Amino acid sequence: MRPSSILTRRQGVYVLNLLRAQKYQKGSVQYGSVPFGGGSGSETDIDAGWFEPKVDYLFETPPRSVVVSSKRGQRITSATRTDLYRRLTPRTGSSR
Repeated sequence: MRPSSILTRRQGVYVLNLLRAQKYQKGSVQYGSVPFGGGSGSETDIDAGWFEPKVDYLFETPPRSVVVSSKRGQRITSATRTDLYRRLTPRTGSSR
């Protein structure tokens, strides 16, 4: 197998999903005050072959709590953090 070069737009972290065999999920967790209509978090499926995750926690569980700082006089009541994880069940050619 011959090595190949990959050119990216900028330095960063990328995920290579070889043959798109895995399914990933990008989630978000809300800390602090919960906005009207919920706010427990959300999940988005990702099955791309190559992507830049842009998350706070890559392949690790977000903490149960976070500390948020603010400028003097500003009030912060909530914070959102994102994570990416691989689903445990790989995709196969068959549909379920």
